[in-house]
Amino acid sequence: MKAPRNLTALASGLVFTSACIWGLVWWPIRFFVEQGIPGTWAVATMNLLAGAALAAFVAYDWRHQSPHLRRGILIGVLTGAAFACYFAALIHGSVIRATLLFYLTPIWATLLGIWLLGEQADWRRWSAIVLGLVGLGCLLSGDHSQPLGAADVLAVASGVLWALGGAAIKSRGDLPVAGMAMLQYLFLVLFTFGLGLALGDARLPDPALLLANLPALSAFALLVYVPAVILLFWASRILYPGRVGILMMSEVYVAILSASLLLPDERMVAVQWLGAALIIAAGVIEVFPKQGRATTAD
Repeated sequence: MKAPRNLTALASGLVFTSACIWGLVWWPIRFFVEQGIPGTWAVATMNLLAGAALAAFVAYDWRHQSPHLRRGILIGVLTGAAFACYFAALIHGSVIRATLLFYLTPIWATLLGIWLLGEQADWRRWSAIVLGLVGLGCLLSGDHSQPLGAADVLAVASGVLWALGGAAIKSRGDLPVAGMAMLQYLFLVLFTFGLGLALGDARLPDPALLLANLPALSAFALLVYVPAVILLFWASRILYPGRVGILMMSEVYVAILSASLLLPDERMVAVQWLGAALIIAAGVIEVFPKQGRATTAD
């Protein structure tokens, strides 16, 4: 069904805004860590607040939500694990590398589609895979580059898990958004504590310090974080996946620019900038053909 032009423009703007927020999500997390709150607790508290807010709505809309919750558990597990890995990578590693490694997702999504769904890959999709892998090699090279570490592995894992979660969402497209998001947040909290224990970052925070920062955590979670997710889910039901994918690439640009300006250690040499460009190009190539075939409906 063709969406009205004004509605399409609104949805596109909301996806772009959501992507920009995600490109800056590292900043409040790093801010709370600098205040003395362990990263695990900052992420867990933020997502627990978000999950609690959506749980209240799910309870209010229980008759509509409850029949779908069991089928949404797999989505919650996969997407919750994906973002737990992503947040851990942002805390313990390079913001730029974590973002770019996450955006290798089109490669894993293509390979999973071929393996699990029997999809056919044309030359464009294979080109995207090659570009992404070459870009990964460039990103990890250079005299000043750090070797692949635990944070990088978590960033790659987040992309793989998100690809699996995306496939699950696609196969269960009739599930209510609020229930899916609530399960994602709650499982994200569980996986965040699991990763915190594994990485030695699960120490108890100073209760007074956590309470002092709770208003700021709550404001970010409820006024910025939750709306960014909900608006993205809503807009994704109006726009075709290709357009959503291209607009979401804005996250990469915002993350790279903001981290380069605000974090002294986030500096890349020419070959690493080339790797970043190749990874972004791989993502654009992966989604652009889908957008081209679907243009008439937008």
